[in-house]
Amino acid sequence: MESPIICDILVVGGGATGMTAAAIASTFGLNTIVAEKQDTLGGTALLSGGTIWIPNNSLAKGNGVRDGFLLGQEYLKHALKHTNEQEALSGAVMTSFLENGPKMVSYLEAEGFRWHPRPSKFPDYQPFFPGGLSEGGPTLDPATFDAKLLGTWKQYLSIPKLSLRLTRFEEFRISSKPLASPWDFLMVCGFMLRSLFLGLLYGSPVTMGCSLVAQLLHICQRNRHVEIRTSTSLVELLTEHDKVVGAVLECGGTRTYVRARCGVLLAAAGFAQNEQMRREHLPRPTSTTWSLTRAGGDSGDVLMAAKAIGAKCCALQETWGIPTMTDPRTGLTTNALFELATPHGIVINKSGYRFANESQPYGDFVHSMYESKGGTVPAWPVVDSQYLRKYTLGSLKPWDRTESAVRCGRLVKAAALRELSEKLLLPRGNLERTIERWNTMCQVGDDLDFGRGSDAYQRFIGDASARPNPAMGSINKPPFFAIQIYPGDAGTKGGLVTDSCARVMRQDGKPIGGLYAAGNIAASLFGKTSLGAGVTIGPAMTFAFVAVHCMAKSASAPDCSARKQQTTM
Repeated sequence: MESPIICDILVVGGGATGMTAAAIASTFGLNTIVAEKQDTLGGTALLSGGTIWIPNNSLAKGNGVRDGFLLGQEYLKHALKHTNEQEALSGAVMTSFLENGPKMVSYLEAEGFRWHPRPSKFPDYQPFFPGGLSEGGPTLDPATFDAKLLGTWKQYLSIPKLSLRLTRFEEFRISSKPLASPWDFLMVCGFMLRSLFLGLLYGSPVTMGCSLVAQLLHICQRNRHVEIRTSTSLVELLTEHDKVVGAVLECGGTRTYVRARCGVLLAAAGFAQNEQMRREHLPRPTSTTWSLTRAGGDSGDVLMAAKAIGAKCCALQETWGIPTMTDPRTGLTTNALFELATPHGIVINKSGYRFANESQPYGDFVHSMYESKGGTVPAWPVVDSQYLRKYTLGSLKPWDRTESAVRCGRLVKAAALRELSEKLLLPRGNLERTIERWNTMCQVGDDLDFGRGSDAYQRFIGDASARPNPAMGSINKPPFFAIQIYPGDAGTKGGLVTDSCARVMRQDGKPIGGLYAAGNIAASLFGKTSLGAGVTIGPAMTFAFVAVHCMAKSASAPDCSARKQQTTM
């Protein structure tokens, strides 16, 4: 075997998880290699809202938000009573998250990472649970960052070109309702003016998920000690005496052996783009075309490499569920996050009946699509002209014409409900009866069937100008429209079982020496329940933080405290 490359830490995966690990390792002066399969960094996080969910964080406390360790603990314990998959969770793992999440936030802030100064207003997704917050607090947003500061390292990012640059995730609920009220219109105009201002103020402004990754990359660049290898895949993990000591990487057909003195962190994605693994593990029907993950990634190869050396997995049937649809204007797969919770629309099954609360957290709605009877995959959101005059449907704006989308078959249009029912091949009369009942309930603002708009989260993502219930609005203004939605995802949620130090566990419940995992490659400690905005990235970054600190303290690690002093002198 050729002489291996020696490093302190090998990070497999260059998304938010992997870049957090690399950034933390760089502050210790640990020589770190990041191997990313794609030709750019960021993964799915790059195009996400970039929010992180961290209870008891310093920014929330500094702004007077009622939050704390005990509240977060109570909320998590109650939420996990509602899941059937708790194998990946232990009290020690939950405590590790609650204790180290705030430390991770403060640590990065001390290294120059900038969060949005105002806490998010996003309520917890289950605000009625004990410990749940109805006015936000755990959710943080990265501040706007000038990617020009990265210099040549900017090449590692694929920065999207945006006509409207939003600065935090919660602004989507306003931008998706541009003509709901004069106030919403003025807010969207304000977003547009701010976009122009940011373009003048910064050389290359990036926000949300792109800012998150760019700021982590900037910490790596400033502290040095980090080598980025894109278009580089993991072939296999190398072991000696039942301990992981490195890995075989491949780039352009050439294999490289890497020996990692402190350990290997698996921070790659799951298997959302692997059709065979989806059919094997996820509820059916399923399809890679419904996923929002990047094509070419999420192939499951890193997961299989870990399983090959005896790693334990669980919760492989779970995803970070998001309803998705074919965008009526572009034809691309896009999310339906806010579309389902907006007034003047409901979602029906193939029998023409509602089957779930359209305003419930999007992950829970995906579970409803699979658990409900009556043919709900695909399901049909049905809206009227009031909806399209006020709100967006994917990238279709209120001022856009619908003819092209209808002609391409992405949107079904009808002058009357009976005609729409016939075009959707629904049993005669069912759609009309469903909408008649819906309109009756809208008059009093009380969804007697599924409780739509019944809590702070559901009201927050609705239309504040709609009365008496922000989540409800009549469907009685022709023409009427329908579009198909699917149980999509932002990645798989199950994976490798880890402990409170992010160490990967064997089948016998003992840790595999030298091997750590965080992010979507690891089984989520939250099971199937949807908890809050940023609940995917927050724990991923936290356990990347934990893993690096554990590796730095390991017996085989260099004297990291001495290195830290040298790099800060």
